Amino acid sequence: IRRRAQAELAHENQLGEDCYTWLQFQEKCYDEAPYQYLSWGGSPVEDMLEVVLGFAVLACFGIVAPAMAVAALVTQLVEYRLLTIRMTHITCRPFPAISKGIGVWNDVLEAIVNIAVAINGMIIVFLMRTPMDQWCLRDKFCFFSAWTLSLIFFRVLLRNLLPDQSVEVLQTEDDNNDFVLKLRAKLHK
Repeated sequence: IRRRAQAELAHENQLGEDCYTWLQFQEKCYDEAPYQYLSWGGSPVEDMLEVVLGFAVLACFGIVAPAMAVAALVTQLVEYRLLTIRMTHITCRPFPAISKGIGVWNDVLEAIVNIAVAINGMIIVFLMRTPMDQWCLRDKFCFFSAWTLSLIFFRVLLRNLLPDQSVEVLQTEDDNNDFVLKLRAKLHK
């Protein structure tokens, strides 16, 4: 898109027409590749889905090949960089939308973690070579159930014991609110 815009700009310069301003260039990028579903500019759903799927594969099957974590790190860094380049050079300026966190994707990630606990437990008990290979199927299933339930219980326990926000974040929010109140009071005097 940038090359096409530069070619059009060069053609217009030959014809003696005005050049694109940076804002006009960004508007042209947005017209050609908007940040919406099924477009060349991508979309929040498609971008987040790629990241979440990479995490899901690593969380569920990383125990089979631990070296896969290194490859996943490299590929995720490349993917993030490519998304950044696309966002700044192709889509340019998608309309900003206010959001608190990642929204429903947080629930999706929690579900993936819970499923990964079960899948990893199954892989350890039923597929990997361990001393449990000599156990009967009933004992393996009991161990798998205990493993999965204990890890999920541990996650729930940690989630309930640890605060959603750290003390520093809460203190900073209080300080910001106090500042805003003082600023409003000075402005209304």
